Amino acid sequence: MFGTVWMVTLALMPALVGETINRAFARGDEPDLGAAGLGCAGILALGVVHHLSGTLRHRFSESSARTAGIRTILVLTRKIAALGSALPAHADTSAVVSVVTADIVPIGDFVRMAGRAVGALVSFVTVGGLLLGTSLPLGIIVLVGMPALTLSVGPLLRPLHRRQDAHRAVLSDLGKHTVDLAYGLRVLRGIGAERVFARRYREHSQRARAAGERLARVETLADLAQVLLPGLFTVLTLWLAARLAFAGTIAPGDLVTLYGLAGFLVLPIQTATELVDKTAKGLVAARRVVDLLAAPPGGPAEGLPVPGRPSAGGVELADPASGLVARSGEMTVVRVDDTEAGADLADRIGGYTESAVTLRGVPVTRLATPALRRTVLVVDSRTELFAGVLRDELDPGGRHDDARIRAVLDAVCATDIIDALPEGVNSRIGPRGYAFSGGQRHRLVLARALLTDVDVLVLVEPTCAVDAHTEAEMARRLSQVRGGATVVVVTSGRAFDTFADAVLRQSDGTGMEADR
Repeated sequence: MFGTVWMVTLALMPALVGETINRAFARGDEPDLGAAGLGCAGILALGVVHHLSGTLRHRFSESSARTAGIRTILVLTRKIAALGSALPAHADTSAVVSVVTADIVPIGDFVRMAGRAVGALVSFVTVGGLLLGTSLPLGIIVLVGMPALTLSVGPLLRPLHRRQDAHRAVLSDLGKHTVDLAYGLRVLRGIGAERVFARRYREHSQRARAAGERLARVETLADLAQVLLPGLFTVLTLWLAARLAFAGTIAPGDLVTLYGLAGFLVLPIQTATELVDKTAKGLVAARRVVDLLAAPPGGPAEGLPVPGRPSAGGVELADPASGLVARSGEMTVVRVDDTEAGADLADRIGGYTESAVTLRGVPVTRLATPALRRTVLVVDSRTELFAGVLRDELDPGGRHDDARIRAVLDAVCATDIIDALPEGVNSRIGPRGYAFSGGQRHRLVLARALLTDVDVLVLVEPTCAVDAHTEAEMARRLSQVRGGATVVVVTSGRAFDTFADAVLRQSDGTGMEADR
């Protein structure tokens, strides 16, 4: 609404100026001061309305653009959370970050254009009517020429789309390389490979520069069209208006009106060509957002509820493919020779892959994914730490007191890690816990898993990053702090055998036999 008022009042300004001139000199050489004063008052009022509506249009346009961006981020965040473990199969970290940070800008720019685009359309119709009323030939030229000039920018759309897609793909690839370089710098220096990666980064950077230059060539043509086409159109309109004025077909005030309207037409034409450009960029960004939103979830969002927990000693988990049976409240150790086979078993138990595994007699593939995730937690070496306060990282729900957190940290032999931090568990940690060693991160992740208090906890090589003495201590202490949870430990070692209720051995990657 404000965009329409803003642009229509600007379009009416030349017409009011021309009408004021015609009325002021309607009696010949003697000016009519009353008519001139009344016309000037109308011009002033029109200018005030124009500036007020322009201010409000800008405010609402900016608000709409930012709202569009934020809502896009919210929708994407919900989708990413729903995908969970299935996300890496559809997009890597840098691609997701690129969508959330870069693609919301052109989407917001497109929304920002709405007020101006509607105002340009309404003002074009208004100006067309004024021109037809002033001079029929000129009105027809404007009504036909304006759409023709706008449509002439159409051939630029396809190459613009193609090069924008290529540029975004190269930038995403560069982002991946940057993330790898930043997080792996310590390792690269350790093996002396930083020069190799630096050279690769330069190569990726140069490809991004070349793609940006190719895109800039098409964008330059679009910018040229926004200046050249309105200029040519204005010159043509003024030339025809001047000829009509010299021929006496129109009055001097009408010439001023035509001149002002011709100059005003630059604005809607530029708005139309800019809309084409913003639409092209917005479509590229929206396509990337929609591709991520279209990713299938890792499991059914709606399904069967998780049945109630069986009594102690009842069957909690069963995997017909391997013969695994885990009983409620017990610790079951599965010793494997092939670590990949062990990881596959954990993925089947957690419902991350198709399988015949049952939880309390119901196939995990038929259970609602959110409910399954609240019941079964799989912890392996791929689990990450996040930036923020360590206490919030270990106990996101804030359900445990200091004593419980300390007990769990002691169980995973991580109290030395906490004691070395300046503020203990209230210290802030960086992304991915980069300040910790691999073994320290692994123990903190294990502590977080124990503090979730899930019914079924699946641990894949929980002590692989510690020495033999610490491994034996962790095995002993974990059996004491797990409470009544059902624990399945998938490991290639023997540290947990002494404290387990059942020990199974999987030697061929499929079948399983009791080892104790």
